[in-house]
Amino acid sequence: MQSMYYVGLDVHKKTIRYCVKDVSGRIHLEGTIPATRMDLDRWMSTLPQPWIAAMEATVFSGWIYDHLCRSESGSPADAAGDRCGQKEE
Repeated sequence: MQSMYYVGLDVHKKTIRYCVKDVSGRIHLEGTIPATRMDLDRWMSTLPQPWIAAMEATVFSGWIYDHLCRSESGSPADAAGDRCGQKEE
C-alpha cells in the first residue's frame, strides 16, 4: 500500500505557501509558489503521489479549490472531509 501525502496550503492574494507531510508527520516539501493557475499546475506535477490537500476558506481560495478539483492529480479536501463536494460517509 502506498503512503498518503498531506498538503497544507496557506493562501494569500499573490502567493501560496505549502507544506507536504507524510503520515508520520515528516516534512517532505515546503515553499511558496505564485498564486496563478499555471504555477499551481506546475507545482502539482512535482508532488509525491497520492496526496490530499487542505486549506482554510478565504476570499482568495475559491478559484484554487475549483482548480484542484478539476486537476487529475491529488484530491483536495477541507477540514470537514469534503472531497470536491463529495462528503465522506
